[in-house]
Amino acid sequence: MGQIEIKQLEQKRQQLIRERKNRKKLPILLTLILIIIIIVLFIVGYRLIAFYSSSLLIIPIKWWLNSGKNKKSIKSEIMNELSKEMNLNLKYDVDDIKDEFLDKIMNSDFWGLRNPRIHTEDIIAVNFDDIPLVMGNVEVTKDMGQNSYTKIFIGPIGYIQINKKLPQVTLLPDKLEKYFGGVGKLMNKLSMRQIYQENIYFNEDPDFEKNFVVWTEDEEYARKLLTPQFRNFLSNIISRNFSYITNRNIIYLTINEDYIILGLDLRMFILNFDMEDPITQSRLDSMKNDFILFSGLLKEIKNYVINQKSSNKIIR
Repeated sequence: MGQIEIKQLEQKRQQLIRERKNRKKLPILLTLILIIIIIVLFIVGYRLIAFYSSSLLIIPIKWWLNSGKNKKSIKSEIMNELSKEMNLNLKYDVDDIKDEFLDKIMNSDFWGLRNPRIHTEDIIAVNFDDIPLVMGNVEVTKDMGQNSYTKIFIGPIGYIQINKKLPQVTLLPDKLEKYFGGVGKLMNKLSMRQIYQENIYFNEDPDFEKNFVVWTEDEEYARKLLTPQFRNFLSNIISRNFSYITNRNIIYLTINEDYIILGLDLRMFILNFDMEDPITQSRLDSMKNDFILFSGLLKEIKNYVINQKSSNKIIR
């Protein structure tokens, strides 16, 4: 991206910040004026007029709510510029893509929850190295009761299509076994047995076994797929560095029928944009690198999957 485009985007960001500050002040001022007018009308006896005038309070409220659209508009321009620079036909935050993405996430079998609360942002559809890819930022929270929620996933999730139907294989982070050892392994089996048909172990690979729980409907296929090389590749993803990230990545992966879904719980979003941060070349480069890294991981996983010989249960 050229310096001229970056400068123009930065100028627009500064302008939008000034407009947003005004939007914070003016709706409050307008609300106070309307309330005073309504009270005066009520006191002097024009109660019916005061009642109907109260409906005007919706105007500053809508004004306040629409102020958040600034971030989306400039983020869309940033994504378009990145698309041009990388020669990608990128679609950003399109409604039909968002609906399909949310449906895939809801049915990914990652969460083990009846009604997870799922929030999505920055949904992207793109052909990356001739591979159709959809990805976005996802936050998943669990209802703990009494209006209390806990965040169980924050990070990017993406999926790609594959050209053959495969038995389901799902890898989840083995948090229980990591902290509780053999007891945690038993807890995994008891808590997840209603979701998956079989839990398989790789005792010959302690590092992989410590990091992952593997559930499948076809153990023969899963063991052929998860070769030592593939297991090592997946274990190494844990230490891959995205921009501004130093924590270990927590991996969610499922191969389900004719698509692959990868989720990385990074405790933060990638391709993110804060209106308060200046738009610089280094910031845009980090967004581009994060996109290349995540989409590259999906591409490598797809190569492992499609190059694996099928078991008898695979539907041609």
